Amino acid sequence: MLEKMLDAKRKEIEERKRQTPLSLLRKHLETRKPTRDFKASLRGKGIQLIGEIKKSSPVRGLLRKEFQPVTLALAYQNGGAASLSVLTDEPFFGGHLSYIQEIKSSVALPILRKDFILDEYQIYESAGVASDAVLLISAILSEEALRQLMQKSVELGMASLVEVHSEEDLKKALQSGCEIIGVNNRDLRTFAVDLSTSERLIGRIPKGKIVVSESGIQTREEVRRLEALGFHAVLIGQAFMERPDLEEAIHEVMGR
Repeated sequence: MLEKMLDAKRKEIEERKRQTPLSLLRKHLETRKPTRDFKASLRGKGIQLIGEIKKSSPVRGLLRKEFQPVTLALAYQNGGAASLSVLTDEPFFGGHLSYIQEIKSSVALPILRKDFILDEYQIYESAGVASDAVLLISAILSEEALRQLMQKSVELGMASLVEVHSEEDLKKALQSGCEIIGVNNRDLRTFAVDLSTSERLIGRIPKGKIVVSESGIQTREEVRRLEALGFHAVLIGQAFMERPDLEEAIHEVMGR
Protein backbone atom coordinates (compact mmCIF):
# COMPACT_ATOMS: atom_id res chain seq x y z
CA MET A 1 0.00 0.00 0.00
CA LEU A 2 2.80 2.44 0.85
CA GLU A 3 4.45 2.04 -2.56
CA LYS A 4 1.08 2.53 -4.24
CA MET A 5 0.57 5.78 -2.33
CA LEU A 6 4.08 7.01 -3.10
CA ASP A 7 3.73 6.22 -6.81
CA ALA A 8 0.47 8.16 -6.89
CA LYS A 9 2.13 11.08 -5.08
CA ARG A 10 5.03 11.24 -7.55
CA LYS A 11 2.57 11.44 -10.45
CA GLU A 12 0.56 14.07 -8.62
CA ILE A 13 3.66 16.20 -8.04
CA GLU A 14 4.61 16.12 -11.72
CA GLU A 15 1.08 17.12 -12.69
CA ARG A 16 1.08 19.99 -10.20
CA LYS A 17 4.40 21.21 -11.59
CA ARG A 18 2.86 21.32 -15.04
CA GLN A 19 -0.19 23.19 -13.81
CA THR A 20 1.67 25.66 -11.58
CA PRO A 21 5.37 26.16 -12.34
CA LEU A 22 7.72 26.68 -9.41
CA SER A 23 8.39 30.24 -10.60
CA LEU A 24 4.75 31.11 -9.92
CA LEU A 25 4.87 29.56 -6.45
CA ARG A 26 7.96 31.60 -5.62
CA LYS A 27 6.32 34.81 -6.83
CA HIS A 28 3.26 34.12 -4.68
CA LEU A 29 5.47 33.86 -1.59
CA GLU A 30 6.55 37.49 -1.93
CA THR A 31 3.36 38.57 -0.16
CA ARG A 32 3.27 35.76 2.40
CA LYS A 33 2.53 36.69 6.01
CA PRO A 34 4.82 35.62 8.89
CA THR A 35 4.40 32.03 10.04
CA ARG A 36 3.26 30.90 13.48
CA ASP A 37 5.71 29.16 15.81
CA PHE A 38 4.89 25.45 15.60
CA LYS A 39 7.91 24.44 17.68
CA ALA A 40 7.05 26.81 20.54
CA SER A 41 3.46 25.53 20.60
CA LEU A 42 4.73 22.11 21.72
CA ARG A 43 6.65 23.44 24.72
CA GLY A 44 3.70 24.36 26.94
CA LYS A 45 3.00 23.09 30.45
CA GLY A 46 2.19 19.39 30.40
CA ILE A 47 1.80 17.22 27.33
CA GLN A 48 0.41 19.09 24.32
CA LEU A 49 -2.09 18.05 21.66
CA ILE A 50 -1.57 18.28 17.92
CA GLY A 51 -5.14 17.81 16.73
CA GLU A 52 -5.42 16.13 13.36
CA ILE A 53 -8.02 16.94 10.73
CA LYS A 54 -8.51 13.87 8.56
CA LYS A 55 -11.57 12.88 6.54
CA SER A 56 -10.68 9.26 5.79
CA SER A 57 -7.92 6.68 5.96
CA PRO A 58 -6.85 3.76 3.72
CA VAL A 59 -7.60 1.35 6.56
CA ARG A 60 -10.83 2.66 8.11
CA GLY A 61 -12.31 4.43 5.11
CA LEU A 62 -14.53 7.45 5.82
CA LEU A 63 -13.95 8.67 9.37
CA ARG A 64 -16.38 11.56 9.49
CA LYS A 65 -19.40 11.98 7.25
CA GLU A 66 -20.05 15.59 8.29
CA PHE A 67 -16.56 16.83 7.51
CA GLN A 68 -16.11 20.59 7.90
CA PRO A 69 -12.42 21.48 8.33
CA VAL A 70 -12.94 24.94 9.81
CA THR A 71 -15.54 23.73 12.31
CA LEU A 72 -13.21 20.93 13.39
CA ALA A 73 -10.28 23.33 13.71
CA LEU A 74 -12.31 25.65 15.93
CA ALA A 75 -13.35 22.71 18.10
CA TYR A 76 -9.71 21.71 18.52
CA GLN A 77 -8.80 25.27 19.42
CA ASN A 78 -11.63 25.53 21.93
CA GLY A 79 -10.64 22.15 23.36
CA GLY A 80 -7.12 23.33 24.10
CA ALA A 81 -5.06 21.90 21.24
CA ALA A 82 -1.62 23.47 20.84
CA SER A 83 -1.51 23.11 17.06
CA LEU A 84 -3.17 21.35 14.14
CA SER A 85 -2.18 18.66 11.66
CA VAL A 86 -4.06 18.87 8.37
CA LEU A 87 -4.05 15.99 5.89
CA THR A 88 -3.67 17.28 2.34
CA ASP A 89 -3.38 13.99 0.44
CA GLU A 90 -6.60 13.65 -1.55
CA PRO A 91 -6.74 10.11 -3.06
CA PHE A 92 -6.13 8.17 0.15
CA PHE A 93 -7.04 10.54 2.99
CA GLY A 94 -9.68 12.84 1.52
CA GLY A 95 -7.53 15.90 2.11
CA HIS A 96 -6.90 19.05 0.11
CA LEU A 97 -4.36 21.88 0.19
CA SER A 98 -7.15 24.44 0.37
CA TYR A 99 -8.11 23.18 3.84
CA ILE A 100 -5.01 24.82 5.29
CA GLN A 101 -5.85 28.23 3.84
CA GLU A 102 -9.47 27.97 5.03
CA ILE A 103 -8.44 26.96 8.54
CA LYS A 104 -5.61 29.51 8.83
CA SER A 105 -8.01 32.40 8.44
CA SER A 106 -10.27 31.12 11.23
CA VAL A 107 -7.97 29.89 14.02
CA ALA A 108 -4.86 31.16 15.79
CA LEU A 109 -3.07 27.79 16.03
CA PRO A 110 0.02 26.81 14.03
CA ILE A 111 -0.71 24.34 11.23
CA LEU A 112 1.32 21.33 10.14
CA ARG A 113 0.87 20.10 6.58
CA LYS A 114 0.70 16.30 6.66
CA ASP A 115 1.33 14.58 3.35
CA PHE A 116 3.86 12.39 1.58
CA ILE A 117 6.43 15.11 0.93
CA LEU A 118 9.04 13.93 -1.55
CA ASP A 119 10.03 17.02 -3.52
CA GLU A 120 11.18 20.58 -2.82
CA TYR A 121 8.24 21.76 -4.91
CA GLN A 122 5.92 20.61 -2.11
CA ILE A 123 7.83 22.74 0.40
CA TYR A 124 7.15 25.84 -1.69
CA GLU A 125 3.57 24.65 -2.12
CA SER A 126 3.20 24.27 1.66
CA ALA A 127 4.49 27.80 2.24
CA GLY A 128 2.13 29.08 -0.42
CA VAL A 129 -0.94 27.85 1.45
CA ALA A 130 0.32 29.30 4.75
CA SER A 131 1.58 26.12 6.44
CA ASP A 132 3.65 26.74 9.57
CA ALA A 133 5.31 23.32 9.51
CA VAL A 134 5.62 20.26 7.29
CA LEU A 135 5.77 16.54 8.04
CA LEU A 136 8.83 14.77 6.65
CA ILE A 137 8.79 10.97 6.81
CA SER A 138 12.25 9.52 7.38
CA ALA A 139 11.34 6.09 5.98
CA ILE A 140 10.54 7.43 2.51
CA LEU A 141 13.45 9.88 2.16
CA SER A 142 17.21 9.51 1.88
CA GLU A 143 19.27 11.32 4.50
CA GLU A 144 20.36 13.86 1.89
CA ALA A 145 16.79 14.50 0.73
CA LEU A 146 15.60 14.81 4.32
CA ARG A 147 18.29 17.38 5.11
CA GLN A 148 17.59 19.38 1.94
CA LEU A 149 13.83 19.48 2.56
CA MET A 150 14.42 20.57 6.16
CA GLN A 151 16.76 23.33 5.05
CA LYS A 152 14.29 24.60 2.45
CA SER A 153 11.54 24.60 5.08
CA VAL A 154 13.70 26.75 7.36
CA GLU A 155 14.44 29.14 4.48
CA LEU A 156 10.70 29.56 3.96
CA GLY A 157 9.98 30.08 7.66
CA MET A 158 8.51 26.68 8.45
CA ALA A 159 9.36 24.03 11.03
CA SER A 160 9.76 20.34 10.21
CA LEU A 161 8.37 17.43 12.16
CA VAL A 162 10.48 14.42 11.17
CA GLU A 163 8.57 11.17 11.55
CA VAL A 164 10.28 7.91 12.50
CA HIS A 165 9.11 4.35 13.14
CA SER A 166 12.34 2.37 13.52
CA GLU A 167 15.88 2.71 14.82
CA GLU A 168 17.07 3.15 11.24
CA ASP A 169 14.58 5.98 10.67
CA LEU A 170 15.67 7.62 13.91
CA LYS A 171 19.37 7.42 13.06
CA LYS A 172 18.68 9.15 9.74
CA ALA A 173 16.56 11.82 11.45
CA LEU A 174 19.21 12.59 14.06
CA GLN A 175 21.98 12.76 11.47
CA SER A 176 19.89 15.27 9.51
CA GLY A 177 19.90 17.61 12.53
CA CYS A 178 16.14 17.73 13.10
CA GLU A 179 14.75 19.41 16.22
CA ILE A 180 11.24 17.89 16.33
CA ILE A 181 10.86 14.12 16.11
CA GLY A 182 7.53 12.34 15.72
CA VAL A 183 7.47 8.65 16.68
CA ASN A 184 4.80 7.02 14.55
CA ASN A 185 3.30 4.02 16.32
CA ARG A 186 1.84 2.92 12.98
CA ASP A 187 3.96 0.92 10.56
CA LEU A 188 3.24 2.56 7.20
CA ARG A 189 3.99 -0.67 5.34
CA THR A 190 1.51 -2.85 7.25
CA PHE A 191 -0.62 -0.16 8.98
CA ALA A 192 -0.31 -2.15 12.23
CA VAL A 193 -0.27 0.04 15.36
CA ASP A 194 1.86 -0.64 18.43
CA LEU A 195 2.30 1.97 21.16
CA SER A 196 5.40 0.16 22.39
CA THR A 197 7.16 1.79 19.42
CA SER A 198 7.08 5.07 21.34
CA GLU A 199 8.32 3.37 24.49
CA ARG A 200 11.19 1.73 22.60
CA LEU A 201 12.43 4.72 20.64
CA ILE A 202 12.17 7.59 23.09
CA GLY A 203 15.08 6.18 25.10
CA ARG A 204 17.27 6.59 22.02
CA ILE A 205 16.39 10.25 21.43
CA PRO A 206 18.83 12.81 22.90
CA LYS A 207 17.68 15.34 25.46
CA GLY A 208 16.85 18.70 23.93
CA LYS A 209 14.73 17.33 21.08
CA ILE A 210 10.99 17.91 21.05
CA VAL A 211 9.33 14.51 20.84
CA VAL A 212 5.82 13.72 19.63
CA SER A 213 4.00 10.37 19.78
CA GLU A 214 1.74 9.76 16.78
CA SER A 215 -1.04 7.30 15.90
CA GLY A 216 -3.10 4.81 17.86
CA ILE A 217 -3.55 6.98 20.96
CA GLN A 218 -7.11 6.76 22.27
CA THR A 219 -7.29 7.01 26.07
CA ARG A 220 -6.35 9.32 28.90
CA GLU A 221 -4.25 6.54 30.42
CA GLU A 222 -2.19 6.23 27.22
CA VAL A 223 -1.58 9.98 27.18
CA ARG A 224 -0.45 9.87 30.83
CA ARG A 225 1.90 7.00 30.02
CA LEU A 226 3.44 8.89 27.11
CA GLU A 227 3.85 12.03 29.20
CA ALA A 228 5.63 10.03 31.90
CA LEU A 229 8.00 8.67 29.25
CA GLY A 230 8.99 12.22 28.32
CA PHE A 231 6.90 13.02 25.24
CA HIS A 232 6.14 16.70 24.78
CA ALA A 233 3.06 16.16 22.61
CA VAL A 234 0.71 13.62 21.10
CA LEU A 235 -0.72 13.76 17.59
CA ILE A 236 -4.25 12.35 17.59
CA GLY A 237 -6.68 12.25 14.69
CA GLN A 238 -8.69 9.09 14.12
CA ALA A 239 -9.81 8.72 17.75
CA PHE A 240 -11.26 12.23 17.58
CA MET A 241 -12.58 12.21 14.02
CA GLU A 242 -14.83 9.27 14.85
CA ARG A 243 -16.39 11.03 17.87
CA PRO A 244 -19.47 13.23 17.29
CA ASP A 245 -18.52 15.73 20.02
CA LEU A 246 -14.90 16.64 19.38
CA GLU A 247 -14.44 18.98 22.34
CA GLU A 248 -15.84 16.41 24.76
CA ALA A 249 -13.48 13.77 23.34
CA ILE A 250 -10.50 16.10 23.80
CA HIS A 251 -11.43 16.73 27.43
CA GLU A 252 -11.71 12.98 28.07
CA VAL A 253 -8.43 12.01 26.42
CA MET A 254 -6.28 15.01 27.35
CA GLY A 255 -7.79 15.74 30.75
CA ARG A 256 -8.46 19.35 29.86
